[in-house]
Amino acid sequence: MTEPYTPTKRANRVADWIETECLLRGKATGSDALNEVGKAHGYHASDVGLGLTTMSRRAAVLGDAYPFRIANGAAALPLAEEYPWVALLLMSSESPIRRTLNVGIAAAHLERV
Repeated sequence: MTEPYTPTKRANRVADWIETECLLRGKATGSDALNEVGKAHGYHASDVGLGLTTMSRRAAVLGDAYPFRIANGAAALPLAEEYPWVALLLMSSESPIRRTLNVGIAAAHLERV
């Protein structure tokens, strides 16, 4: 029997960061690009790999409720506005975008959730 995957706090933080990067870019983002941008945030290639693994696990557990698709070392986000996950990500305490959100818009997203 295999042990269930339990991501660390760092794994979750890196996965959240990758999700945010995909939102900002609006397109699929490969591991090479994530490694390059991650350096500025103190993330190493192993962190990016851990984040992508965590995202793959989220996708496996949540299925269609998880908006990100992970394949071939890249993360993509189709139709972001249709997923409550995106609103929660943007309003999470770790989100770098949270501080810039308009309270009215954030409240509307929360109501959708």
